[in-house]
Amino acid sequence: MNLWHALIIIHTIFALVALVSGCLLISKHFITKYKWLIDLFIVATIGLTIFMIGATASHWSDIGAEEQIAFTLLPLLALYMIYRTVQARKMLHSEEWSHYVDSVGFVIIALLSGFAVVALLDLGLPAWLIPLIVILVVLATNKYLARVKQRFIYLNNL
Repeated sequence: MNLWHALIIIHTIFALVALVSGCLLISKHFITKYKWLIDLFIVATIGLTIFMIGATASHWSDIGAEEQIAFTLLPLLALYMIYRTVQARKMLHSEEWSHYVDSVGFVIIALLSGFAVVALLDLGLPAWLIPLIVILVVLATNKYLARVKQRFIYLNNL
């Protein structure tokens, strides 16, 4: 195993931890019972960002110009994801549920989209089909998160 593979594996582990903790964080039961979960979400998002940048840097000279553009933009998305996780922590403590679900949801959608793109590329699907499937993932997740937000607001008003 070379350095690039090791960094990708660690990046993927952090991404999975961020996704699972993010999914748990849209349950009032889990955020009440496991207060440390929001910190795990933040740390995992920071970790996936660091190891993504490391993996990209470790094989920068091996990728084409188009890929270099994409891999230059991904850290910007990752930094915004970190920002949203920190915002989610602030909103969690102030019980701004609508904005909280939006922030956690943004990160969940970004992670699901990333996993979908990698899986679809690995399956060898035509390039034109990948954005369509990712759009479906985003729309389905948004619909689910809208229901979660309504439930949070409803439970808060009881």
